[in-house]
This record gives sequence, structure tokens and C-alpha cells, in this order.
Amino acid sequence: MVVGAYRRQVEGKERSTKLPGGYTASGPTNACGYLEGRIRSIAVGSALVSRQVVGETRFATGLAYDEDTLFWTRVMAKASLAVVTRPIFIYFVSAERSDDRFTVRPAARFLEWRLALRRLRSCGIAERSLKIREGLVALKIARVHYSRGDFDMAARFLGVAEAAPRAGADIWRCMRYRLKIALKRRFSAPAARLQSA
Repeated sequence: MVVGAYRRQVEGKERSTKLPGGYTASGPTNACGYLEGRIRSIAVGSALVSRQVVGETRFATGLAYDEDTLFWTRVMAKASLAVVTRPIFIYFVSAERSDDRFTVRPAARFLEWRLALRRLRSCGIAERSLKIREGLVALKIARVHYSRGDFDMAARFLGVAEAAPRAGADIWRCMRYRLKIALKRRFSAPAARLQSA
């Protein structure tokens, strides 16, 4: 498996080049690191994988998000790996479209995704790595709902994120969102009471 660098273009603006990094000689270690967010995400099109390594592995169908992460984790667990630091791909991103995936049937879609995530146990992924990924995705969903004013849903997913093992930066992000939600609720309640009077 060869992973290349890529450039992200968000809403027509080019962002910095994303270099592959953090990989080791161990496939299972790479797979766990990738799932935990310690290794840069692979943009579809920026990796070359032999047919033999892919085997019967396929993208999970029917999932609203993160199906690529599940695919790459499964492939990485059994692959030797090399990296190319020269950009080989431009990845066009729509932030709104990316965020929209988290707003439709959020609880049901999360449960469907979590079921698919847990199937990674079959390729030797550590339980801790699965829990970390669950927390990272829940935090992402909480952020989207917070930004769109759905503080109740944001709080629900924040609770899931807080229950997962987290790195220091993610502990801080959870605390920050918990405080922001509390402040929004506190200061929007008097305004709502005034409007109904």
C-alpha cells in the first residue's frame, strides 16, 4: 500500500498540503493509529493498494459517513506501507455537504455506523481504538449540531464523546462545548420567555 500527500480545496479555496505521517512498520499499529486520528486521513484517490491486499474488503454500503475510515483501517491492518510526500491529488471539499450528513436521523445513523465500526474487531483492532473513534465521531456530530443551534442533540452526542477515552486536546474540546452549550441555553431561555410574554 502506498499513501500519497494531497491538497484540500474547501469551498474553492486551496488549503495546505496534507502529508502522510505517523506510519510505522506494523500494519495493526497503523490501523489503530488511523482509527484514533493519530495518522492523517487518506483522501480517496491518494492511495494505491494492491488487489491482493484489498482482497474481499469493500467500502461499507448504506453508511452516511466514515465508511472510508472503516475501509482504510481494515486494509491497513494487513498491509505493508510506503508514503509519497509529493502531492498527487486535489481533494475538493464542501463543508456544508460534509456537515449535512450528521443532521439527518443522527441517532439512528450513529448506531448503524457504530455497528459497522465494531465489526473491525475481526481484523484485530483494539477495543480502546474503537472507543476512541466512537468518541471522535460523536464529538464531530456534536459540533455540527451546536453550530446549527440544536443544543439538545449536541449535548446528547457530547455525552457519548465524553464517555470515550480521549486525548488531552479532545478533553479540552469537550469541556469547551459543554460550557458553550450551557451558556447558550442560559442566555437564550430569557429571550424565549420575553418573546412568549
